[in-house]
Order: sequence, then structure tokens, then C-alpha cells
Amino acid sequence: MLIELTGKTFGRLTVLARAEKRGKRIFWLCRCECGKEVEVAASSLRCGDTKSCGCLAKETRSQNGSNSATHGMKGTVTYSVWGCMKTRCLNPKSRTYSYYGGRGIRVCPRWLDSFENFLEDMGESPDGMTLDRINGDGDYEPSNCRWATMTEQNRNRRDNRMVIFNGETMCVAAMVEKSGINRGTIRYRLDHGLNLVTGERQ
Repeated sequence: MLIELTGKTFGRLTVLARAEKRGKRIFWLCRCECGKEVEVAASSLRCGDTKSCGCLAKETRSQNGSNSATHGMKGTVTYSVWGCMKTRCLNPKSRTYSYYGGRGIRVCPRWLDSFENFLEDMGESPDGMTLDRINGDGDYEPSNCRWATMTEQNRNRRDNRMVIFNGETMCVAAMVEKSGINRGTIRYRLDHGLNLVTGERQ
């Protein structure tokens, strides 16, 4: 069901009209307080992920006394994450390109040429966490990205085998934790069509 956002204000953005739909996601044309117009995903507006056209980040940079286009963060982990994200989506020579750009994964326009926007939307990289796409087939954009531990990211891999335990869909590693059943036992039962909990033939 479409939630009407026209006329509503989110941070510095005022919604003008619905924009072109991209896949299953709804976008809205917004005007920032500075006068610039941008298209923003509905989920990013409602969740507060996007609050301006990017001018807020620029003002923050100015207040911090940095004239650098990267908030003075070039060489930091967060800046490196941003660069690597673009490389695997845009550079055919990258060893991981086939898993990203090669199969259609893109970096959203808001992040593509602006580290400031990426920083505003995602914040700095927390210690021990990596940039993870919630939907592994979706693009790099605010509503589809999070900072996640390696364990969380590995469980979100496209090649994970998913199972149903107690009515909940999860990867095998998660079922091992929740059920206490050995990983090898679960995989054996999967391969032989047995009940994952009892081991009985279904």
C-alpha cells in the first residue's frame, strides 16, 4: 500500500511528488531547504536515513574546520570502504567485479561521487564491522546497507543454504546456535531429505 508523502517534510527535505519507481522501491522527488531537488527512496525518508541533499554534511565539514571534500577523512577506514565499494562495482579489473558490477550491482547516484553523502547516511565504520547489503541482490544505497559483523555478513551471503526452524527462515549456522544440533548433522539431514530436528524421513 502506497503511503502518500507529498507535502511532508523530513529533515531539510520537503516531498514534492512521487518519482519514477525503481524495481520494487518507491522514490519521491524532494526539495531541500537549500533549493536543490533530489530523488530519495521512501524508506530512506521515513527512517530518517536521508535528511538533506548533502548540504548538511557540507555544513558539518565547515563547522569542523575542514575544507576537504572528504571531511578530512581520506585514509580512514570509512573512506577506504567507500572506495572499495565503488571499485568492485565499477572496475572490471577488480578481482571481485564479477560478483558485484558484473552481475548488475550498482552504487546509488547519491553515493557514487560524494563521500560526504555516504558518510552522512552511514556514519563512520564501527570497529570490527563491514559494509553489508541487506538484500544481496540489491544496490549499494542507504535503505539497503548497514554496518555488520563478519558473522552477520557471512550469514547474509547469497550462497548460504537456508532452512526453516521453528517457523523461521535462517541459515544453517543460525540453526546450529538455536537448536544445538551439530552442523554436520543438519547438512546430512538436508542432503538426505530428513527432518532437520528429529532426523526422521519425511
